[in-house]
Amino acid sequence: ELVARVAKILANHSVKPAKVARFILSSHISLHFLLEEGLSEEAIKDICQKAQMVVDATPLQPIPLRPDVIVEDIADDDEAEEDETVTTGDSLNIIPFEYGSFRASQLSELQHKEVKPVTWVVDRILPTGCTLAAGKPKSKKTWFALDIALSVAMGTPALGGKYPVTQGDVLLFDLEGNETRLKSRAKQILGDKAFPANLMYFHQAPGLPDHYANPKKAKAGGNGETGGNGGNIIEMIQSWANHVQNPRLVIIDVLNRIRPATRGRVGFYEQDVMAIKELQALASEANISILLIHHTRQQEAEDPMIEISGSNGLVGTVDNYMVLKPTNPMKDQAVLYVDGREIVEPLEIDLRWDNDNAVWTPADASPTDKLMRTYGSAITPERLEIIQFMAGKAPMTVREISKGLDKNYSTTKIIVRKMVEAGLLTKNSEGKCSVSDNIL
Repeated sequence: ELVARVAKILANHSVKPAKVARFILSSHISLHFLLEEGLSEEAIKDICQKAQMVVDATPLQPIPLRPDVIVEDIADDDEAEEDETVTTGDSLNIIPFEYGSFRASQLSELQHKEVKPVTWVVDRILPTGCTLAAGKPKSKKTWFALDIALSVAMGTPALGGKYPVTQGDVLLFDLEGNETRLKSRAKQILGDKAFPANLMYFHQAPGLPDHYANPKKAKAGGNGETGGNGGNIIEMIQSWANHVQNPRLVIIDVLNRIRPATRGRVGFYEQDVMAIKELQALASEANISILLIHHTRQQEAEDPMIEISGSNGLVGTVDNYMVLKPTNPMKDQAVLYVDGREIVEPLEIDLRWDNDNAVWTPADASPTDKLMRTYGSAITPERLEIIQFMAGKAPMTVREISKGLDKNYSTTKIIVRKMVEAGLLTKNSEGKCSVSDNIL
């Protein structure tokens, strides 16, 4: 016990291994114990040498039995010899640090270690890991998810054929849908192509583990389709990943359907972290992508990340996030914001809705698209019509605007006044209006 105690103190003081070996061999207690185990002094020295511990060939001497004295003497001796040799990082004889069951890894080992590379399930948009994809209700985010699911399963480029994918098995939790709707949508996207067999789906699922529930009444969260003995969605995904040949993508639509019920005694941040961290760990361990479909807040913000519903614990725990943000009232144009740990540069991808193929596809941003992105809900169809009519023209009166658009004068007057207040139009001293310089 004394030897173990002293060895621990020496390790915490970063004493060289040679000194530790010298201490072991100079301690009557440890030597007696090793001899009792049938080892000779020569065998003990041989073991130390094989472990690259240089042991002086000096006679064994008894040492004080006070650990603090031992540490002080050996540490002082260690400092005295510190300048005798100069070593590089590669030649240092480093003892790995351990704390209980935890063992620190050395960076030099990582340099030569084979690790799993980051796989881009969808090029530049969706890597392996846990990703949150948020959007407003009816923003076609489920169509977006289904397009990605079908593309990955079939190995065909996603988003209108513009973004290559890494093919593999896909698991879809379509928790707000049904078979009629799923078949219809897949048919719209694929046309006459055969549906992929390596895309499996569920319309119900057990929830995430509820770590705050009463143990006597513990159930899986979310839908609660299964309770304590029925497992949870983490175990379900693990089982699927072991079952299929090439697990690549899991989509959960929507996240709230599998989350445990909120607990008043637990903070929202902590609940969000607990809801995501096991999914994030699973994605990393299995080297798959888990895409969580989620909602955004009603209130818009300059930073898309702030629009994601929930606390910072949600976005902070996932590896990456996306926000699908419509840019016009018809919701047939949008911007996909992509950012995260694996995203070197945040992306803003202009999208348009391809109604013929029922998919979002990249589009070059027009001046109108940029205007809608900047001002959002402030640009109503009526205001947009006025801006487009007045663009490039000399200042106009309200009557000239209403006449040119063949609109009611009184209604036009109200709209123009509100546009001036919003900074979309400017009014000169003569009462004539023009489009503000920062608009187009």
